[in-house]
Amino acid sequence: MWALDSGICNSLEQPIKRCTAKVIAFDLETDKTVKTVDLSDILKPHSRPQYLVTDYSPNGFPYVYISDAEGAIIVLDIHHNKMYRVVLPRAISAGCGESDVLYLLLVRRPKNQNMVIFSYLCGNKVYGIKSEFLRTGRGSSAIVELGSKTKHSVLLGTDGSNGVILRYRSESELYKWNTDQPYKECNFELVQLAEECRLSTHVAPGGKDALMYSLSSNVADYLNHTCGAGGASARLKYISKECEDDCY
Repeated sequence: MWALDSGICNSLEQPIKRCTAKVIAFDLETDKTVKTVDLSDILKPHSRPQYLVTDYSPNGFPYVYISDAEGAIIVLDIHHNKMYRVVLPRAISAGCGESDVLYLLLVRRPKNQNMVIFSYLCGNKVYGIKSEFLRTGRGSSAIVELGSKTKHSVLLGTDGSNGVILRYRSESELYKWNTDQPYKECNFELVQLAEECRLSTHVAPGGKDALMYSLSSNVADYLNHTCGAGGASARLKYISKECEDDCY
């Protein structure tokens, strides 16, 4: 399992930098750390590393892609101990503020045609780039536009194949977008009805059971200090339009 450590805590009110940003790989069978990559040489003074996805080349070498909301995708070539930045065109972040979020997902496709999909929360469009182009350094020249947004959307995860799960900002219904089609509402399928008082923040496939799991919480209330006596709460449940509160 690969994880991104920004090195910053207390990020909501008074950020404190505890250490340099790094990527850490864990062996879940042994509970040991097997790899640590220091990112201090590749990050800029105003970098905001946010999301991480992992990919493998045809010969089995691991690559890590990290979204830097300052305007770049960071590529880590783990096998060859190399790293570099793919600077995004300024048009991609047009209209976005300094605190915006750069979502990043990996869509898996046959014949090593995997694609990295990315978009700013407040951005007007969704973009993609084949992961093979990131690995070979073609960079921003290979970025393609996948569609325009009518509303701000949160990219939550994938179904392990070509489907992206998303929701609209401040709304809890979940939709599945088949990325073989353009990013348009007519290509979205409703897969989860609204949850009361909770918003999904992450979605992941469940493995052999072919289910998708959603992690939802009252994060909006928590950030606004309106949780009440119940405090912060989170729930992991599988995605289903027929799913009620007992679907855990």
